[in-house]
Amino acid sequence: MLPAPDTIHQCPHCNAKARKSNLLSGNTFGSQLWSDGYMHAPMLPEMVQVTRCPGCRRIYWLADAQELRVVPGPVFEEQEVVVKRKWWFGTRKEKRSSYRPSPLADLPKLEHLDADGLVDALAEITIGSSPGSEEYLRTKIWWAYNDSFRNEPSASTAPLQEDDHRMNLEALLPLIDADDDQGRLKSAAVLLALGRFGYARAVAEEVVDKRLVPFKAKFIEAAEGHHGRVFRLR
Repeated sequence: MLPAPDTIHQCPHCNAKARKSNLLSGNTFGSQLWSDGYMHAPMLPEMVQVTRCPGCRRIYWLADAQELRVVPGPVFEEQEVVVKRKWWFGTRKEKRSSYRPSPLADLPKLEHLDADGLVDALAEITIGSSPGSEEYLRTKIWWAYNDSFRNEPSASTAPLQEDDHRMNLEALLPLIDADDDQGRLKSAAVLLALGRFGYARAVAEEVVDKRLVPFKAKFIEAAEGHHGRVFRLR
């Protein structure tokens, strides 16, 4: 993983400035892929797309925020200092080196939204929002729900949370483009979570991409076993 310089972005609501982390390159070595499409990749972290302003606390998309500039790297400075020696030697001048960070590096950092923030962002979506924004948020909410089960498949949730989860999945399903194999697997995962195992199997059966066939088999197995919880693909 190779980080890129941070960039400064301006909140479209209050003009407050904050810095965003960036990535020059990364890789998926050691990554984990799950049936809901979530990938945990320590060497390829997801960049912030929607965030909450550290100033006014309103939510905004990075696509709607003006990028002002790149945060400069630290400045190397060499200073001449007077060093006191043993009293019989008096003093002498020495050169000391140091790095002085840019003042912009002290700006607050833009962070990913938590589960409550994602729900708030979803409530603010308007008809004019960019295509795919609702699917993105509903998918992230789904992932946040599934995080409880990634390492503890037998974990339980509150009934109200289950109801909200189901409503989110019902709204997410028609937003998925099921005309390609990745979309079909995502649809199958939603159908599994909704308990529609026959439909999930039928959708998974349509996957023909050779790269996804091993995953297809796991979805079919989950449908046959009436397994609706998220599971690891690799």
